[in-house]
Amino acid sequence: HALINIRSESFSCSGISTIRSFLLILYTNNEIRPDRVAQLVEHQSVRNFNCSNPLAFSQNLRWRTFPLHFSQNVEYEIDFIQDQRRIDDDDDKFDSQGVLESDDFGVVDPTKLVQGSGEWQVQNKKRAKKKITFEIRKQLQSEDVMNDEEEIGIRDVWELPVTDRWRLYRKWVTDISQQHQNTIALIQEEYDEGMKELQELYNAKNYELLREAHVIGMTTTGAAKHRNLLHRIKPKITIVEEAAEVLESHIVTALTEGCEHLILIGDHKQLRPKPTVFQLGLDYQLDISLFERMVDNEMPFACLRAQHRMRPEISVMMRPIYNNLIDHESVFNFEKIKGISKNIFFIDHQANEDAVDENQSRSNVHEAKFIGSLCQYLLQQGYPPSEITVLTPYSGQLLQLKKFVPNKEGLRVCVVDNFQGEENEIILLSLVRSQDITTNEKREIRRLIGFLAIDNRICVSLSRAKKGFFCIGNLTLMRAANDLWSDILDDMEERGCVGNSLSLACQNHPTTITHVSNDSDFKKVPNGGCSVNCKARLDCGHKCEQLCHPTDPNHEEYDCRKRCQKKCQRDHPCKRLCYQDCNNCMVEVSKVVPRCNHLLGMPCHQDPSTFQCTKPCPKKLRCGHACPNKCGERCARKCVEEVRKTWSSCNHTCKTQCHIDPTKTVCPKSCNNLLKCEHICTGTCGGCKEGRVHKPCSSNCGRVLFCDHKCKVPCTKNCPACSEKCENKCPHSQCQYNCGQQCKKCNEPCQWRCKHLKCTKLCGEVCNRPRCNKPCMEILEKCGHQCAGLCGELCPKKCLICDKDELTEIFFGYEDEEGARFLELADCGHVFEVTGMDGYIDTQEKEMKNGQSTSIKMIKCPRCNKAIRTSLRYGNIVKAILHDFEGVKKTIHSRNVASISTFQEKVRQDIKSAQLATEFPTETSNIETKLEKSSLTNEEVNVIENQVQFLKFMAKMKELIKQAESVKCRPPAHRNNLSEPEASTDDREIELMQCELEYLLQWVMKDRERFSQQELEEFNEELHRSWLMLSYLALSSEIRKQKVSLSEKENRYMAYVKENLETGTKLSEQTKDKCTRRLQCITRNKALGVKYTTVTEGEKNIIVKAIGLSKGHWFKCPKGHIYCIGECGGASEEGKCPECGTKIGGTQHRLVSDNSLAPEMDGARHAAWSDRANNMLGI
Repeated sequence: HALINIRSESFSCSGISTIRSFLLILYTNNEIRPDRVAQLVEHQSVRNFNCSNPLAFSQNLRWRTFPLHFSQNVEYEIDFIQDQRRIDDDDDKFDSQGVLESDDFGVVDPTKLVQGSGEWQVQNKKRAKKKITFEIRKQLQSEDVMNDEEEIGIRDVWELPVTDRWRLYRKWVTDISQQHQNTIALIQEEYDEGMKELQELYNAKNYELLREAHVIGMTTTGAAKHRNLLHRIKPKITIVEEAAEVLESHIVTALTEGCEHLILIGDHKQLRPKPTVFQLGLDYQLDISLFERMVDNEMPFACLRAQHRMRPEISVMMRPIYNNLIDHESVFNFEKIKGISKNIFFIDHQANEDAVDENQSRSNVHEAKFIGSLCQYLLQQGYPPSEITVLTPYSGQLLQLKKFVPNKEGLRVCVVDNFQGEENEIILLSLVRSQDITTNEKREIRRLIGFLAIDNRICVSLSRAKKGFFCIGNLTLMRAANDLWSDILDDMEERGCVGNSLSLACQNHPTTITHVSNDSDFKKVPNGGCSVNCKARLDCGHKCEQLCHPTDPNHEEYDCRKRCQKKCQRDHPCKRLCYQDCNNCMVEVSKVVPRCNHLLGMPCHQDPSTFQCTKPCPKKLRCGHACPNKCGERCARKCVEEVRKTWSSCNHTCKTQCHIDPTKTVCPKSCNNLLKCEHICTGTCGGCKEGRVHKPCSSNCGRVLFCDHKCKVPCTKNCPACSEKCENKCPHSQCQYNCGQQCKKCNEPCQWRCKHLKCTKLCGEVCNRPRCNKPCMEILEKCGHQCAGLCGELCPKKCLICDKDELTEIFFGYEDEEGARFLELADCGHVFEVTGMDGYIDTQEKEMKNGQSTSIKMIKCPRCNKAIRTSLRYGNIVKAILHDFEGVKKTIHSRNVASISTFQEKVRQDIKSAQLATEFPTETSNIETKLEKSSLTNEEVNVIENQVQFLKFMAKMKELIKQAESVKCRPPAHRNNLSEPEASTDDREIELMQCELEYLLQWVMKDRERFSQQELEEFNEELHRSWLMLSYLALSSEIRKQKVSLSEKENRYMAYVKENLETGTKLSEQTKDKCTRRLQCITRNKALGVKYTTVTEGEKNIIVKAIGLSKGHWFKCPKGHIYCIGECGGASEEGKCPECGTKIGGTQHRLVSDNSLAPEMDGARHAAWSDRANNMLGI
């Protein structure tokens, strides 16, 4: 469908009439529908338009006044033709069943179904969508706009009817459009002035360039566009090429007053000019060029007689058109068309053209298939695609030809009108028109061939070929319909160039002739030759298996598919096809490898001297084990034989590879220690430093959170907020957030009501009515018996009569008593006796209020342990628990959004005050980079705090190392006691300590998201051990420096410290305390200048904390409101509960007496800071 947009202001009355006629023609020819025209123009009654009266439709058109544009695509290409032939009847494809109603806006209501054919039917989705789209487009194109007075009177847009909302919307659009149009109008004048000046500059530049030129070339359109420039240049001679195809007005506009000589070159017997409005050409002869008019008026002209294009057999049929035409000598030397007996031939047939509507373009499938097969045959003769052109006078046939003609680059298929002025070596012409003429008169017969009766088009069609011309059509019809066709065909028939079939002559066997009259006949010559076998002997000695083929006579492109006859040196036959390259012979044979004299199987082509022997190596390694490599490989440097070795540091004996030295490697035995998380450690003895620093646990946590979901994160991580879908719900709605997010309270009226009692609160508030113990009087539908439940509660599915044995099964002890009533839990469906269930729930509630329970405190079903969330009878306790949980969530989220800027400033100040940037430039730079993040999680804050604290501690450790290194004495001749250790031994120990501290530094400072609690505790212990070892080394160095003599007791002290620190096992608190006191005793007694101080409690536990929902940080105020104590978990200040205002917290790590631990939040059995916890941590 061509896009037809009209800007009405730019047309005169006659122009509008022309466009209106054009629209009328489109409609009467079924090319455009009234509802499509209604998108461009408004019709008074489009819905009631009578299709049988197109004139009434035309007269009732009223043109829009808003600006539009006009454009039309007239290219003869296949996509356009396909579009032109397509009927836009999508709206008619839908059936009339199952149509849904729509509102004024056009929105379909899917709940309004139409009943029919005994079942419900739903409207087609595409149809519903298209209907909505149509209604919206209709509203957008409407001109019903609200006026200013109506707009001022509007108070609430949403109270307006849909129709008035559309009118208001169009009012807004109109106002905005008018504002922009006013702005554009103001800028338009300035733009026009600027364009005028710019064009004058262009013209001046072009004028300066062109006035010096001797020849100027341009199209007639360009001449009209640059008319002013041509008038300034005033060319004296004007030459018009193809003047017979140029409108007279175009030539007139190209002439100037300076023109002294006009030369027109053209052929008025070929195609005429094409006016845009076809009717104007018929009524006013606008299709006659100035060239043709002057020739018709017998103006003097010169005619070229010699033609240089067509061979004589082709040019002879042009004699009826050009009487004095002669052939240039160059055309007599053209070679004959290969594979065909004649260079020019007309194939006659009686196959009727395709049946189409009167106004659709014509096509003929029979001719299209024949032309396609003939084109393929010519390509098989060796002609390149660029030397073949297929022509047809009809665009409809062009579509068919493109289906059957080979899709080769350079092979052109086009209509005759687009090929004027061009030529090619071989032309294939399809005439298309073919009908029965026995019952038609002469005048009617002429009409049957359409514009093929026009002499100009006949001339163009027959004069494009140079060497070969082949035409297919109903020649009987052509003779009867047109005298020129009759003269040409009679002459061709006398020359033997007309027939019912085309004679194909094989190039290889010239006496073999094949006659083809339709496309199936070309199957007789599949390779372009004939049906005789080729039988040519190939270079390989086999014969060619193809049928006769004119192309590739030397068989350079032919692949022989027979088995290759070649053999290798050992007479093994080649297994590939003849045309394939012979690969190396892969038949396995036995050969002796010269280097080792082993007899091995190898491929036939393999040279044994280069073959790698695959038998086991017979040599022995230094350890006495056999070499594990192959004979052809170098002997292994490392023995991988499994042996048992003992690691002296831990006394473990393990299986390991022979080359491993226990003194230089860590013990590979599995750790298998039970971690604090109660999972088995998956690390090794050496990797876990003999149980001192365990590998982080990677097992799934599996801990049940307070929301009753299981934690799915790794065990080493403190349980984060639950990411499962929240299961909190009420009779009105269900929470749509994740479990870890705060739930919104339901503000609907509470539904806990019966005929005796009624709650007047909202659903999310605590109910203000007691439990009703009256029996339910409802009748069960399944059996007709009375409900076994209570008034106002969910009726149990079990019947007291039908399911008596199941209901009276003893659980609480009251089930078989007379008058027992039962309650069904909506969350799990289990049924319980009410008295026992009330007692169970009340006991749970009492234990929670008194802080006696240490289990996870979501009230649960006593049978299946599923959390109770939606019970009306026990709603108050459920609401109280959920209220506490929401308080915890609020506390967690408020902690997450705490002030990060204060923390960042504090960390930077610590780094500056401790001068850490000087000692650890790389590490502090990494910390600064982390601090630049706009948002830090609590765990990231914890990591940064621990890293800063560790760097502070490392600074002190470096001071001890410097003190230990200050004494570099030679080893004495006689070592009397431990007070004088060998200097080389101490130096080596100092180096080992430096390596150990470097390892700890890298471990702490590596990029990580968090620390686990166990990692921090074990790392703290390792730092304490390192501190004691450095203290010992510093004291030992000072003793040597001052040559102090120690007593026997002091020697035992030094030996005790060294022995315990060098062992790989974990130090007990008692051992660490003894080592510290004995080092202090020697330092004090000997008055040594060792700058060693006792490790303070803060330094002993430099690790800050592992932030998260860790155990032992949650507490309750006297009224049960939950709060959290951060840092170490010990109370250090008092405050007020944000919920009730009571005193919370405490001082000096002592909790206020009426506050208590909240074990229901994390299952903690003691506070994070307590005597029990401190004893466990060794503080």
